Amino acid sequence: MVGNMAAINWRLLASVIVLLHFPGIGSSLLLGQSIPLDPSQGYYQSPSPTLPANALPSDVKIETLPPQYQPSQTPGVPVVDPQGAPPVIGTTFVYSEEVPEIELGAKEMTELLTESVDFIDGEDPFCDVSPIRELMSERYRCYKSGDFAWNFMPGDGNQFGWAGWESTAAIGRKRKSGLFSNFNMHLLSGPEVIALPPRLYDFVLGYQKRERLSQSLSYDVGASVGIYSDFEDSARDGVRYPAHAVGIYHASDSLDYVLGVDYLSRDDIKILPAFGFSWHSSEIPNLRLDLVFPRPRIDVALNDHSRVYWTARLGGGTWDIEMPNEANDVFTYRDYQVLMGIERFESKNALNAWEFGFVFGRHVQLRNSLAEANFDESFVLRHVSRF
Repeated sequence: MVGNMAAINWRLLASVIVLLHFPGIGSSLLLGQSIPLDPSQGYYQSPSPTLPANALPSDVKIETLPPQYQPSQTPGVPVVDPQGAPPVIGTTFVYSEEVPEIELGAKEMTELLTESVDFIDGEDPFCDVSPIRELMSERYRCYKSGDFAWNFMPGDGNQFGWAGWESTAAIGRKRKSGLFSNFNMHLLSGPEVIALPPRLYDFVLGYQKRERLSQSLSYDVGASVGIYSDFEDSARDGVRYPAHAVGIYHASDSLDYVLGVDYLSRDDIKILPAFGFSWHSSEIPNLRLDLVFPRPRIDVALNDHSRVYWTARLGGGTWDIEMPNEANDVFTYRDYQVLMGIERFESKNALNAWEFGFVFGRHVQLRNSLAEANFDESFVLRHVSRF
Protein backbone atom coordinates (compact mmCIF):
# COMPACT_ATOMS: atom_id res chain seq x y z
CA MET A 1 0.00 0.00 0.00
CA VAL A 2 2.72 2.39 -1.12
CA GLY A 3 4.58 2.11 2.17
CA ASN A 4 1.74 3.43 4.33
CA MET A 5 0.82 1.64 7.56
CA ALA A 6 -2.86 0.82 7.74
CA ALA A 7 -5.25 -0.72 10.22
CA ILE A 8 -7.39 -3.15 8.23
CA ASN A 9 -11.07 -3.68 8.96
CA TRP A 10 -10.71 -7.47 9.04
CA ARG A 11 -14.36 -8.29 9.35
CA LEU A 12 -15.25 -6.38 6.19
CA LEU A 13 -12.29 -7.75 4.22
CA ALA A 14 -12.61 -11.35 5.41
CA SER A 15 -15.59 -12.22 3.23
CA VAL A 16 -13.96 -10.70 0.13
CA ILE A 17 -10.59 -12.40 0.66
CA VAL A 18 -12.14 -15.81 1.36
CA LEU A 19 -14.42 -15.49 -1.66
CA LEU A 20 -11.48 -14.64 -3.92
CA HIS A 21 -8.90 -17.07 -2.52
CA PHE A 22 -11.24 -20.02 -1.74
CA PRO A 23 -13.51 -20.33 -4.80
CA GLY A 24 -14.48 -23.84 -3.74
CA ILE A 25 -15.39 -23.02 -0.16
CA GLY A 26 -16.18 -19.32 -0.33
CA SER A 27 -19.93 -19.82 -0.70
CA SER A 28 -19.98 -22.36 2.12
CA LEU A 29 -18.18 -20.00 4.46
CA LEU A 30 -20.46 -17.15 3.52
CA LEU A 31 -23.49 -19.32 4.25
CA GLY A 32 -22.11 -20.50 7.60
CA GLN A 33 -21.65 -24.16 6.53
CA SER A 34 -19.09 -26.68 7.81
CA ILE A 35 -15.72 -27.16 6.08
CA PRO A 36 -13.72 -30.38 6.62
CA LEU A 37 -10.03 -30.05 7.47
CA ASP A 38 -7.63 -31.55 4.96
CA PRO A 39 -5.02 -33.45 7.04
CA SER A 40 -2.50 -33.36 4.18
CA GLN A 41 -2.54 -29.56 4.05
CA GLY A 42 -3.92 -28.22 7.28
CA TYR A 43 -5.31 -24.73 7.68
CA TYR A 44 -3.61 -22.03 9.70
CA GLN A 45 -4.47 -18.51 10.74
CA SER A 46 -2.38 -15.80 9.06
CA PRO A 47 -1.82 -12.29 10.51
CA SER A 48 -1.15 -10.90 7.03
CA PRO A 49 -3.82 -8.99 5.02
CA THR A 50 -2.80 -11.10 2.01
CA LEU A 51 -3.69 -14.69 2.91
CA PRO A 52 -2.05 -17.78 1.31
CA ALA A 53 -4.30 -20.08 -0.68
CA ASN A 54 -4.81 -22.54 2.22
CA ALA A 55 -5.29 -19.94 5.00
CA LEU A 56 -8.46 -18.74 6.65
CA PRO A 57 -9.00 -15.22 8.03
CA SER A 58 -8.63 -14.67 11.78
CA ASP A 59 -12.39 -14.15 12.23
CA VAL A 60 -13.05 -17.82 11.30
CA LYS A 61 -13.73 -19.68 14.55
CA ILE A 62 -12.88 -23.31 15.41
CA GLU A 63 -15.97 -24.75 17.07
CA THR A 64 -15.57 -28.54 17.29
CA LEU A 65 -11.82 -28.82 17.89
CA PRO A 66 -11.22 -30.57 21.25
CA PRO A 67 -9.40 -28.51 23.93
CA GLN A 68 -6.22 -30.64 23.74
CA TYR A 69 -5.63 -29.66 20.13
CA GLN A 70 -4.20 -26.34 19.04
CA PRO A 71 -4.42 -24.79 15.54
CA SER A 72 -1.26 -25.04 13.49
CA GLN A 73 0.79 -21.82 13.15
CA THR A 74 2.98 -23.13 10.33
CA PRO A 75 1.91 -23.13 6.66
CA GLY A 76 1.35 -26.62 5.28
CA VAL A 77 1.46 -28.41 8.69
CA PRO A 78 -1.76 -30.17 9.76
CA VAL A 79 -3.35 -29.71 13.18
CA VAL A 80 -2.02 -32.41 15.52
CA ASP A 81 -2.47 -33.62 19.08
CA PRO A 82 0.37 -32.41 21.40
CA GLN A 83 0.53 -36.01 22.77
CA GLY A 84 1.29 -37.44 19.31
CA ALA A 85 -2.22 -38.44 18.21
CA PRO A 86 -2.90 -38.49 14.44
CA PRO A 87 -4.20 -35.37 12.69
CA VAL A 88 -7.77 -34.42 13.48
CA ILE A 89 -10.13 -35.32 10.65
CA GLY A 90 -13.44 -33.57 10.09
CA THR A 91 -12.84 -30.52 12.26
CA THR A 92 -15.48 -27.91 11.53
CA PHE A 93 -14.68 -24.26 10.77
CA VAL A 94 -17.57 -21.81 10.90
CA TYR A 95 -17.46 -18.14 9.92
CA SER A 96 -18.35 -15.88 12.82
CA GLU A 97 -21.18 -14.07 11.03
CA GLU A 98 -23.47 -14.82 8.14
CA VAL A 99 -22.72 -12.49 5.21
CA PRO A 100 -24.79 -12.23 2.00
CA GLU A 101 -23.09 -13.66 -1.04
CA ILE A 102 -21.68 -10.95 -3.30
CA GLU A 103 -19.89 -10.60 -6.61
CA LEU A 104 -17.23 -7.91 -6.94
CA GLY A 105 -15.64 -6.37 -9.99
CA ALA A 106 -12.36 -4.44 -10.02
CA LYS A 107 -14.06 -1.08 -9.35
CA GLU A 108 -16.17 -2.40 -6.47
CA MET A 109 -13.13 -4.13 -4.96
CA THR A 110 -11.13 -0.89 -4.98
CA GLU A 111 -13.99 1.03 -3.38
CA LEU A 112 -14.39 -1.64 -0.70
CA LEU A 113 -10.69 -1.65 0.13
CA THR A 114 -10.60 2.16 0.27
CA GLU A 115 -13.52 2.24 2.74
CA SER A 116 -12.06 -0.62 4.81
CA VAL A 117 -8.69 0.95 5.56
CA ASP A 118 -7.98 3.40 8.37
CA PHE A 119 -4.92 5.42 7.33
CA ILE A 120 -2.72 6.11 10.32
CA ASP A 121 -0.52 8.78 8.69
CA GLY A 122 -3.43 10.59 7.04
CA GLU A 123 -2.45 9.84 3.45
CA ASP A 124 -4.53 7.73 1.09
CA PRO A 125 -2.32 5.12 -0.64
CA PHE A 126 -5.03 4.59 -3.25
CA CYS A 127 -4.49 8.20 -4.44
CA ASP A 128 -1.17 8.67 -6.19
CA VAL A 129 -1.70 12.35 -7.11
CA SER A 130 1.08 14.49 -5.63
CA PRO A 131 0.27 17.83 -3.94
CA ILE A 132 1.83 19.92 -6.70
CA ARG A 133 0.23 17.80 -9.46
CA GLU A 134 -3.14 18.31 -7.81
CA LEU A 135 -2.62 22.09 -7.69
CA MET A 136 -1.51 22.11 -11.31
CA SER A 137 -4.68 20.36 -12.46
CA GLU A 138 -7.38 21.93 -10.25
CA ARG A 139 -10.12 24.13 -11.69
CA TYR A 140 -9.80 27.91 -11.44
CA ARG A 141 -12.18 28.94 -8.65
CA CYS A 142 -10.01 31.22 -6.50
CA TYR A 143 -9.42 34.74 -7.84
CA LYS A 144 -7.86 36.07 -4.64
CA SER A 145 -6.48 34.02 -1.71
CA GLY A 146 -4.66 34.79 1.50
CA ASP A 147 -0.89 34.94 1.80
CA PHE A 148 1.78 36.50 3.99
CA ALA A 149 4.94 38.03 2.52
CA TRP A 150 8.20 39.62 3.62
CA ASN A 151 9.66 41.88 0.95
CA PHE A 152 12.76 43.99 0.46
CA MET A 153 13.46 46.64 -2.19
CA PRO A 154 16.81 48.41 -1.61
CA GLY A 155 17.21 52.18 -1.78
CA ASP A 156 18.22 55.29 0.15
CA GLY A 157 18.92 58.92 -0.50
CA ASN A 158 17.13 59.77 -3.72
CA GLN A 159 16.48 56.11 -4.45
CA PHE A 160 13.30 55.15 -2.69
CA GLY A 161 13.66 51.94 -0.60
CA TRP A 162 10.77 49.79 0.61
CA ALA A 163 10.64 46.81 2.95
CA GLY A 164 8.22 45.21 5.40
CA TRP A 165 5.61 42.58 6.08
CA GLU A 166 2.38 42.46 4.14
CA SER A 167 -0.47 40.05 3.51
CA THR A 168 -3.26 39.77 0.97
CA ALA A 169 -6.66 40.63 2.45
CA ALA A 170 -8.49 37.40 1.57
CA ILE A 171 -9.45 34.00 2.96
CA GLY A 172 -7.31 30.90 2.41
CA ARG A 173 -7.55 29.11 -0.91
CA LYS A 174 -9.22 26.02 0.62
CA ARG A 175 -12.00 27.97 2.35
CA LYS A 176 -15.33 28.70 0.70
CA SER A 177 -16.38 31.69 2.80
CA GLY A 178 -15.64 33.59 5.97
CA LEU A 179 -14.28 36.69 7.65
CA PHE A 180 -10.64 37.70 7.35
CA SER A 181 -8.37 40.31 8.89
CA ASN A 182 -4.79 41.38 8.39
CA PHE A 183 -2.14 43.78 9.60
CA ASN A 184 0.71 45.07 7.44
CA MET A 185 3.74 47.22 8.22
CA HIS A 186 5.85 48.98 5.59
CA LEU A 187 9.31 50.46 6.25
CA LEU A 188 10.36 53.34 3.99
CA SER A 189 13.90 54.55 3.23
CA GLY A 190 14.15 57.99 1.53
CA PRO A 191 13.57 59.67 -0.76
CA GLU A 192 15.17 63.05 -0.15
CA VAL A 193 13.06 64.83 -2.76
CA ILE A 194 9.84 64.21 -0.78
CA ALA A 195 9.69 63.96 3.00
CA LEU A 196 7.86 60.76 3.85
CA PRO A 197 7.22 58.98 7.17
CA PRO A 198 9.50 56.01 8.01
CA ARG A 199 6.60 53.61 8.64
CA LEU A 200 3.13 52.92 7.26
CA TYR A 201 0.44 50.54 8.56
CA ASP A 202 -2.62 48.71 7.23
CA PHE A 203 -5.49 47.31 9.32
CA VAL A 204 -8.12 45.43 7.28
CA LEU A 205 -11.31 43.49 8.09
CA GLY A 206 -13.49 41.86 5.45
CA TYR A 207 -15.65 38.99 4.21
CA GLN A 208 -15.22 36.75 1.17
CA LYS A 209 -17.27 33.99 -0.41
CA ARG A 210 -16.63 31.49 -3.19
CA GLU A 211 -19.50 29.40 -4.51
CA ARG A 212 -20.22 27.02 -7.34
CA LEU A 213 -23.55 27.77 -9.01
CA SER A 214 -23.49 24.83 -11.45
CA GLN A 215 -21.10 22.50 -13.23
CA SER A 216 -20.01 25.36 -15.48
CA LEU A 217 -20.38 28.51 -13.32
CA SER A 218 -18.81 29.73 -10.08
CA TYR A 219 -17.89 33.03 -8.47
CA ASP A 220 -15.48 34.70 -6.01
CA VAL A 221 -16.64 37.90 -4.27
CA GLY A 222 -15.26 39.85 -1.34
CA ALA A 223 -15.49 43.21 0.41
CA SER A 224 -13.44 44.84 3.15
CA VAL A 225 -12.80 48.03 5.07
CA GLY A 226 -9.31 49.13 6.00
CA ILE A 227 -7.39 51.92 7.66
CA TYR A 228 -4.16 52.81 5.86
CA SER A 229 -2.07 55.40 7.69
CA ASP A 230 1.10 56.28 9.59
CA PHE A 231 -1.16 56.95 12.63
CA GLU A 232 0.71 60.13 13.51
CA ASP A 233 -2.50 62.15 13.34
CA SER A 234 -6.03 61.62 12.09
CA ALA A 235 -6.38 58.57 9.84
CA ARG A 236 -9.75 59.67 8.45
CA ASP A 237 -8.48 60.04 4.89
CA GLY A 238 -6.84 56.62 5.11
CA VAL A 239 -10.11 54.66 5.25
CA ARG A 240 -10.52 52.57 2.10
CA TYR A 241 -12.99 49.94 0.88
CA PRO A 242 -11.28 47.37 -1.38
CA ALA A 243 -13.60 44.78 -2.97
CA HIS A 244 -13.84 42.38 -5.88
CA ALA A 245 -16.52 40.45 -7.77
CA VAL A 246 -15.44 37.82 -10.28
CA GLY A 247 -17.34 35.17 -12.21
CA ILE A 248 -15.77 32.03 -13.70
CA TYR A 249 -17.10 30.01 -16.63
CA HIS A 250 -15.76 26.44 -16.72
CA ALA A 251 -15.76 25.76 -20.44
CA SER A 252 -14.14 22.34 -20.12
CA ASP A 253 -12.05 20.23 -17.76
CA SER A 254 -8.95 22.14 -18.84
CA LEU A 255 -10.20 25.66 -19.67
CA ASP A 256 -11.81 28.35 -17.47
CA TYR A 257 -12.74 31.92 -18.42
CA VAL A 258 -12.63 34.73 -15.83
CA LEU A 259 -14.44 38.08 -15.90
CA GLY A 260 -15.09 40.65 -13.18
CA VAL A 261 -13.95 43.82 -11.42
CA ASP A 262 -11.38 44.56 -8.71
CA TYR A 263 -12.06 47.76 -6.76
CA LEU A 264 -8.73 48.98 -5.28
CA SER A 265 -9.94 52.23 -3.68
CA ARG A 266 -6.60 53.96 -4.35
CA ASP A 267 -5.97 57.56 -5.40
CA ASP A 268 -4.09 56.57 -8.56
CA ILE A 269 -6.15 53.53 -9.63
CA LYS A 270 -9.69 53.21 -8.33
CA ILE A 271 -10.81 50.11 -10.18
CA LEU A 272 -9.36 47.47 -12.49
CA PRO A 273 -11.06 44.94 -14.75
CA ALA A 274 -10.38 41.28 -14.00
CA PHE A 275 -10.36 39.10 -17.10
CA GLY A 276 -8.52 36.27 -18.77
CA PHE A 277 -8.42 32.49 -18.83
CA SER A 278 -6.86 29.54 -17.02
CA TRP A 279 -5.59 26.51 -18.93
CA HIS A 280 -4.16 23.18 -17.84
CA SER A 281 -4.12 19.80 -19.53
CA SER A 282 -3.53 16.18 -18.57
CA GLU A 283 -1.48 15.87 -21.77
CA ILE A 284 1.00 18.49 -20.43
CA PRO A 285 0.64 17.99 -16.66
CA ASN A 286 3.74 20.04 -15.79
CA LEU A 287 2.38 23.28 -17.26
CA ARG A 288 -0.38 25.60 -16.02
CA LEU A 289 -1.37 29.01 -17.44
CA ASP A 290 -3.42 31.39 -15.28
CA LEU A 291 -3.40 34.36 -17.65
CA VAL A 292 -5.82 36.48 -15.61
CA PHE A 293 -5.30 40.25 -15.40
CA PRO A 294 -4.19 41.93 -13.12
CA ARG A 295 -2.29 38.95 -11.60
CA PRO A 296 -1.25 36.58 -14.41
CA ARG A 297 0.84 33.55 -13.55
CA ILE A 298 2.58 30.68 -15.39
CA ASP A 299 3.54 27.52 -13.44
CA VAL A 300 5.93 24.72 -14.38
CA ALA A 301 6.12 21.71 -12.04
CA LEU A 302 9.66 20.56 -11.17
CA ASN A 303 8.69 17.48 -9.16
CA ASP A 304 5.92 16.22 -6.90
CA HIS A 305 6.50 18.90 -4.24
CA SER A 306 7.87 22.01 -5.97
CA ARG A 307 7.33 24.23 -8.99
CA VAL A 308 8.73 27.35 -10.60
CA TYR A 309 6.52 30.23 -11.74
CA TRP A 310 6.46 33.65 -13.36
CA THR A 311 3.97 36.30 -12.30
CA ALA A 312 3.28 40.04 -12.30
CA ARG A 313 1.66 42.31 -9.71
CA LEU A 314 0.76 45.92 -9.01
CA GLY A 315 2.57 47.23 -5.95
CA GLY A 316 1.99 50.16 -3.63
CA GLY A 317 -1.16 51.73 -2.21
CA THR A 318 -2.63 54.89 -0.62
CA TRP A 319 -2.05 56.07 2.97
CA ASP A 320 -3.03 59.03 5.14
CA ILE A 321 0.19 60.62 6.50
CA GLU A 322 1.39 63.60 8.48
CA MET A 323 3.96 65.83 6.76
CA PRO A 324 6.99 67.38 8.57
CA ASN A 325 5.08 70.68 8.89
CA GLU A 326 2.31 68.68 10.68
CA ALA A 327 -0.07 69.11 7.77
CA ASN A 328 -2.13 66.07 6.78
CA ASP A 329 -1.75 64.66 3.30
CA VAL A 330 -2.53 61.47 1.38
CA PHE A 331 0.46 59.59 -0.04
CA THR A 332 0.22 57.16 -2.97
CA TYR A 333 2.97 54.90 -4.23
CA ARG A 334 2.76 52.73 -7.37
CA ASP A 335 5.08 50.27 -9.06
CA TYR A 336 4.88 47.29 -11.40
CA GLN A 337 6.65 44.05 -10.54
CA VAL A 338 7.59 41.11 -12.76
CA LEU A 339 8.62 38.15 -10.61
CA MET A 340 10.08 34.68 -10.86
CA GLY A 341 9.54 32.34 -7.94
CA ILE A 342 10.16 28.80 -6.76
CA GLU A 343 7.44 27.33 -4.60
CA ARG A 344 7.37 24.24 -2.42
CA PHE A 345 4.46 22.36 -0.86
CA GLU A 346 5.18 22.14 2.88
CA SER A 347 2.00 20.74 4.43
CA LYS A 348 -1.61 19.99 3.65
CA ASN A 349 -2.51 23.61 2.93
CA ALA A 350 0.72 25.66 3.07
CA LEU A 351 2.96 26.71 0.20
CA ASN A 352 6.25 28.57 0.71
CA ALA A 353 8.00 30.47 -2.07
CA TRP A 354 10.99 32.72 -2.74
CA GLU A 355 10.49 35.38 -5.38
CA PHE A 356 12.95 37.65 -7.15
CA GLY A 357 11.79 40.34 -9.52
CA PHE A 358 12.30 43.49 -11.54
CA VAL A 359 10.46 46.67 -10.45
CA PHE A 360 9.67 49.53 -12.82
CA GLY A 361 7.21 52.42 -13.27
CA ARG A 362 7.90 53.62 -9.71
CA HIS A 363 5.87 56.74 -8.94
CA VAL A 364 4.99 58.77 -5.82
CA GLN A 365 2.28 61.42 -5.54
CA LEU A 366 0.68 63.51 -2.77
CA ARG A 367 -2.99 64.49 -2.94
CA ASN A 368 -2.96 67.88 -1.20
CA SER A 369 0.47 69.30 -1.99
CA LEU A 370 0.35 67.92 -5.56
CA ALA A 371 3.99 66.83 -5.28
CA GLU A 372 5.11 63.97 -7.53
CA ALA A 373 8.31 62.05 -8.16
CA ASN A 374 9.51 59.16 -10.31
CA PHE A 375 12.26 56.74 -9.33
CA ASP A 376 14.66 54.46 -11.14
CA GLU A 377 14.02 50.78 -11.67
CA SER A 378 14.98 48.43 -8.87
CA PHE A 379 14.69 44.79 -7.82
CA VAL A 380 12.69 43.14 -5.09
CA LEU A 381 13.21 39.99 -3.02
CA ARG A 382 10.15 38.37 -1.43
CA HIS A 383 9.38 35.34 0.73
CA VAL A 384 5.73 34.32 0.46
CA SER A 385 3.66 31.83 2.48
CA ARG A 386 0.33 30.92 0.88
CA PHE A 387 -2.43 29.14 2.76
